[in-house]
Amino acid sequence: MARQTTEVRTTVRVEEEKVCDLQAWRQRRHDALLDDAQELMMEGHEEAALQLAFDALRVERSSYPATALAGTLLGLVGDAETAALYLREAVRLRPDLADAYYELGATLLDLDRPQEALEWLDQGVERLSERDSDLRDFLFAGRAEALITLGRVDEAEAMLADARLLCEDPMRLRNAVESLIGEVRARPVLRLV
Repeated sequence: MARQTTEVRTTVRVEEEKVCDLQAWRQRRHDALLDDAQELMMEGHEEAALQLAFDALRVERSSYPATALAGTLLGLVGDAETAALYLREAVRLRPDLADAYYELGATLLDLDRPQEALEWLDQGVERLSERDSDLRDFLFAGRAEALITLGRVDEAEAMLADARLLCEDPMRLRNAVESLIGEVRARPVLRLV
């Protein structure tokens, strides 16, 4: 009986090691696929990058990075409706991260759904952390675009004044939003290059 117990324990230990090895392989495969996808995206090969993001999702179905990347890439290849679905899923997987909120808001603006975009962008601003300092400018610019599209130009200008104090690059934000406001109000914007 003691010998059978020892054999069972040994077999269980070997099987547990196999499972750990498989999990480690899956994680390495997932990470490599995402790295390759991001590299392809940076090189302008969005469709090939999208395929790798989908491959990463086949390896790890609940991967926030793969889901968010797939959503971003779908938007880049012109499938904004599907992009919005993936980005909503990314938000569901990691509601604490602001980047998917921005991507979803930008996608909804592309779909001419500014009210819905504004709601997601507002949630993204609420979730900003210190590590998101570069994202802050984009969230505020997206919010301003949504407000302007909704005809709430004065509110966009007021938000811009407040946002300048918080943003990493207030000139970039100001230029983007003032250009939008200038278009809406049909007044030229002087831009020094």
